Amino acid sequence: MGAKVYDYKTSKYISGSAYFPAIGLLVFGMGCFANSNSIFLGVAALVGLFLILTTHYGLEVNVGNKTFKQYLWIVGFKQYKSKAYEIIEYAFVQSGKVRQNLESVAGFNSITISVYNGYIKFSEKDKIHIIQAKDKETVIRRLQVLATDLNLEIVDFTDDDCVSILPKSAGEQPDIFFSF
Repeated sequence: MGAKVYDYKTSKYISGSAYFPAIGLLVFGMGCFANSNSIFLGVAALVGLFLILTTHYGLEVNVGNKTFKQYLWIVGFKQYKSKAYEIIEYAFVQSGKVRQNLESVAGFNSITISVYNGYIKFSEKDKIHIIQAKDKETVIRRLQVLATDLNLEIVDFTDDDCVSILPKSAGEQPDIFFSF
């Protein structure tokens, strides 16, 4: 029997703002198909659209071999570096801030947004970013899947008191176990 391997999609390779030009690429590609002289351009546009919509980052954890891979998935091919670990310590949530700078002819504006980041901590030095979201519940739900699969606790570092959340079986809400 083979070792248990868990594979998680962590984030998109191309940001959400690139999806607006992707719609234009779709319209352009369909227009090229309507004009029978431009079928090659239509195929090229749709291949580009496929790349934009499907390329993503991921994490693969092989608990049998005690290795993990952070990868970039492009059209079914994984580009990765494999790394060994001794133990997976825990998953955790941290709060942070993201600054977005907006420039226009009229001036410059900066917006700061509070976000929550979810990580998984391997052995001593390795921590892997899994998710970033505006609300903590989304991050905890996503980490809950990993915690259940890998039998980890989730530690919430967003407040002054650290809170540990035990993993539950699929479909159940996590329980807050203890504060320290």
